Amino acid sequence: MPSPKFALKPYIPVALFFLAIFCLYTTPIVDGDFFWHVSSGQWIWEHKALPQSDPFSYMVPQLDPTSYAAERIRFTLQQYWLGQLALFGIWNSAGAAGIVLLRAVSYSGILALLFFWMRSYSRGILPLLLVFLTGTLLQAFPSERPQLFSFIFMPLTLYLLERIRAGGRNPSVRLLIALPLIMLVWANCHAGFILGVILVLIYLFANVLGSVAKKEPFCRRANLCLLSAALITSLNPCGVTAFRVATAGTPVTASIQEYLSPLQAAVKLHYFFPGYWFYLLLVAGTIACKFRVMKPVHTATLAALSLLSLSGLRYLAFPLMASPLLVPYLREREWPRKWTVATLLLVVWMATADWERSFTFSADRLFPEKAARFIAAAKPAGEIFNYYDWGGYFMCRIPGRKVFIDGRGLVDETTLLYEKALWGADWKGIFDRYRVNTVAIPAISKSTGETYPLAGNLLWDKEWHLVYRDDVSLVFVRATPANAEVIGRHELGKEEIHRHVLLMLKRLPKEVWARGEYWISRGNACYFLGDFTAAAAAFTKAVEIDPGNEWARRMLRQLGG
Repeated sequence: MPSPKFALKPYIPVALFFLAIFCLYTTPIVDGDFFWHVSSGQWIWEHKALPQSDPFSYMVPQLDPTSYAAERIRFTLQQYWLGQLALFGIWNSAGAAGIVLLRAVSYSGILALLFFWMRSYSRGILPLLLVFLTGTLLQAFPSERPQLFSFIFMPLTLYLLERIRAGGRNPSVRLLIALPLIMLVWANCHAGFILGVILVLIYLFANVLGSVAKKEPFCRRANLCLLSAALITSLNPCGVTAFRVATAGTPVTASIQEYLSPLQAAVKLHYFFPGYWFYLLLVAGTIACKFRVMKPVHTATLAALSLLSLSGLRYLAFPLMASPLLVPYLREREWPRKWTVATLLLVVWMATADWERSFTFSADRLFPEKAARFIAAAKPAGEIFNYYDWGGYFMCRIPGRKVFIDGRGLVDETTLLYEKALWGADWKGIFDRYRVNTVAIPAISKSTGETYPLAGNLLWDKEWHLVYRDDVSLVFVRATPANAEVIGRHELGKEEIHRHVLLMLKRLPKEVWARGEYWISRGNACYFLGDFTAAAAAFTKAVEIDPGNEWARRMLRQLGG
């Protein structure tokens, strides 16, 4: 009998492989939606109840409870309650480090499940390759919100369904109990449980059809388990209406990045996800070539997940999490040097990883941490108009201060008003109507480098005063009697906004530098700060990129260029 030392030897490369994978997922929290989820979890914990109306935004009105808008708002406020409680519990106990470690453990665990599941079918390189593709795709979606629980429960549910199906007439009782329980928990963590219901129904239909055709053994217990797993998901705060609300789009969701299809993302944003497209081609080719020998339930599941992923980026990882269903139909010989190949894959992955931010937990300059502290301490009067991505952060960091907008998108009209004000249309009317006396925004768009018109409008309006700036955010307050002390103590000169612009521009990614708007913003800031040489160089660059830009040409003529 080999000694324990040598018995462990084959598992050392596996352990090192997944240890490295774990480290790759320890990058900071970057999802602004995390903060409104954790704030909701805190509210639920403190009140021991689910919110019936919105406690965080003053823009959400009391609606007719029978209207669809009220149903959608209730869904957003209540549907994720268990996932939000879990996130708050970890955040309250271990802070940002706990959330990042939750993500790293969850993603590593998902990949480990897929790897060992696939290894039961193939001893070659395919499990490693498919884990690599899945892992790199998950790296592009560092989810710190309840969606993480859908990433966990989807492959686990599929694994249980396969085990129950493989059990034939005598499936394990533990599996028959575990599946409905997991579906119940999933239904109260995230709306992605609907995907789980679809998978369960596919397997249930396949079982019934196979029994009728006498190709599969009939097992009443298994079918009752699958039916129970589907029905038990209605035990959530919204009941069966959750299905309708979760699958209905809104005018606003069409503009949110995660709702773009992979094709739209490739054309509009140049996000290509080559591993995803390779896997999709592999699935399509396998189904086409092996259609006669593939089990119908596997064909249906792989096809359904692939089609779902084509509808939005948020579903991109799910087809790859079903890769164990594909592996048995792929021909492969034993690979004598598979760990050499695994090492090469890992080296490629590690070479492209963001190691500078590993184990850092909080993203520097991504959220307005200092501005939030300033607002909490200075307490400017009136309602706040905030940048969209910061709404959840302000909920979490400035307790008791309601926001204008946040990532929940509860009221479509609010998003339209936000866009109008940010881009300078009727901003005074909107602020007067909703008693906005404080504004917290960045000066420029991180995606284009373009200056938001609202920042310039506030700067030159005599009623508004700049009281705070750093390289992330600006804070303006309206001159009201209640804000006189804040203005007297903290008012800054107008030139500070231009310094803020230059600091923000330096941190934008290189691809934004190829846009004319970036150089216009740089030229304007340099001009107002009196650096005419740098301004001329920036406007010249803008003309090179966009020869028809009249503003850049006018400024160059004014500068004598």
